[in-house]
Amino acid sequence: MACDCCAQRHKYIYQMGCPACEARLLARTVKPHRLAAYQRAAQRGQDVEALKASVLAEWKLDQEGKAA
Repeated sequence: MACDCCAQRHKYIYQMGCPACEARLLARTVKPHRLAAYQRAAQRGQDVEALKASVLAEWKLDQEGKAA
């Protein structure tokens, strides 16, 4: 599931509530904040491993964009 902001990922625009935007935001945050977000997700009963996988996928997309 993606939103209109996902088509403009290079502009650093995020829409809260969109799983892809939230994963991209976490991929671009510093590690201590990202770890805290994982802990909050675990407290809410969300699937932390799936969140980590989506954050890693977004991070890899960012790295590919930087290399191009």
